[in-house]
Amino acid sequence: MQVTMISNPAAMEQAIAELARACEEKIARSDRPTDSFPLNAMVPLFVVGVNRLDGWKDRVAPELWKPLATLTNRCFVCPTDEAGIQGKYYELDHKDLADFRQGTPVLKIINAIKHEQILNDRTKHLNELKVREALEFAVFSSDIAISELQTGVLRLLNKNPAAAAREDGLEFLRQHAWTDGVPTKGEAKDKTLSKGDQQLVLLKNLRREGETLAVKCVPTAVSPADVVQRISDHVRCWVAAGRTAAEYDEALVNAATPVKILMKACAHVTAWNNEKRALGKAAKKTSERAAKRAQKADQRELDLQAGIHRRPRWRPLDPIADPMTKRRHGYFSKCEFSTFELMLIAFTADVDPNLISTAHALATREFNLARMLRQLYWRQRPRPEFSELPLLHELLFDTDDRPQFCQDTRAFLTKAALDLAPRERWAAWFDNPSEPLLLPVKK
Repeated sequence: MQVTMISNPAAMEQAIAELARACEEKIARSDRPTDSFPLNAMVPLFVVGVNRLDGWKDRVAPELWKPLATLTNRCFVCPTDEAGIQGKYYELDHKDLADFRQGTPVLKIINAIKHEQILNDRTKHLNELKVREALEFAVFSSDIAISELQTGVLRLLNKNPAAAAREDGLEFLRQHAWTDGVPTKGEAKDKTLSKGDQQLVLLKNLRREGETLAVKCVPTAVSPADVVQRISDHVRCWVAAGRTAAEYDEALVNAATPVKILMKACAHVTAWNNEKRALGKAAKKTSERAAKRAQKADQRELDLQAGIHRRPRWRPLDPIADPMTKRRHGYFSKCEFSTFELMLIAFTADVDPNLISTAHALATREFNLARMLRQLYWRQRPRPEFSELPLLHELLFDTDDRPQFCQDTRAFLTKAALDLAPRERWAAWFDNPSEPLLLPVKK
């Protein structure tokens, strides 16, 4: 891997310029306008204390080098001090700053945002719709599972509960999975209702929309009622094994987790798109002001050549402000999601998490595998791509117990693959990966 030491701001500007040029070339080759960029147009940057450069590679976690090598063939090192961090192309949160003070190199993934034009039919808008659909089905399925679990808890307490009913689990979701910022309309925006009632109305709307997606999301189902019965049967089988109160508590939290993560993603993507449009409008106004100034300057030159003398301005023009303000830079730089959360978004919504945030781009292989497993479950693909095979084989058959990058994410993907087919079936397919996989979806 090529390692470039950035010794001054000019070198950083050159690296960013190369990044922007790669983005422009990608956009020029695109069939339609896009504000998403290729992975090779990202800049991996190690921020290292200027007095701690000696042996900095040895202080990088060993499990980071392999995913970094799969992402790019180059990286940059920026030696700086704490005072020099402010106002740079990167931003350190509290954890990163603590690592920086201890001498640990902090890896930041830098990407560009194209704001010269306002994009309506944009990639992130399509991802917003996908995340919304995934949230709707998650609310639908979690409501059913939580209702059955709550019924099991009451039986554990020697009570005689009524059978689980529609929307019984929505109040639990409201209390444990709600995130502000999810787009609402209609009755959910009625100001005469209390905040809790507004939240319940939105969850009911999401559940109703999720019910219409039930057959689409469960390929072998014949009706929404069939999906309800499958989820209920699955939970009842789990309950029948005899569970403790602690196990019920954990199961309830797990049932609400996808809804919580997808609500967070839905709110984030919507807010991101709104901020992106605001930036685009500000950039357009800036370009228009710059064009008008240039036009006036050209006209002044023509007037002077024609012998027309006009009174000069009594004070110089104010500089045109950069539309990418420090606040916007901080907003686009921050990441509210963990690697596991982004992987779960990829697994449930089939979107590229790097379009939500590039902070965890090192997990791109895991993100791609999560989307592949989902597409296999939905029977949208007959087989994995060649580039996805090494990680899949590693997760299923590698017995190396050394620490791995994003261990919880890899454990989830291993379980997801084994839920699709047993290890023996995968092993037989790896012997002849050119054949369609034809995994039997469990009912």
